[in-house]
Amino acid sequence: MYLYYARVNNFPYPDSELAMNISMLPKVTATDPWVLSCNTPDMQHIKALHNMTFDGDDPHDRVEWTDHSMLYDFKGRHAQGQPI
Repeated sequence: MYLYYARVNNFPYPDSELAMNISMLPKVTATDPWVLSCNTPDMQHIKALHNMTFDGDDPHDRVEWTDHSMLYDFKGRHAQGQPI
């Protein structure tokens, strides 16, 4: 995500000055790849970067895990106050 942003937006630093990290999980996981490679389950990301607020408690403790996915339901507001 960071490198994509850097290339698309003409980031002012060359690749040689960027810190990169590649990691591998120690075993195959029973989940769809998008679950591990997106910010869907990242409540802090949703709140801090996108300025969304949750009506009531964070849905973090109500996440439902399945054999190959995860889901959660919440009500909240976008940064400009529109309901989600």
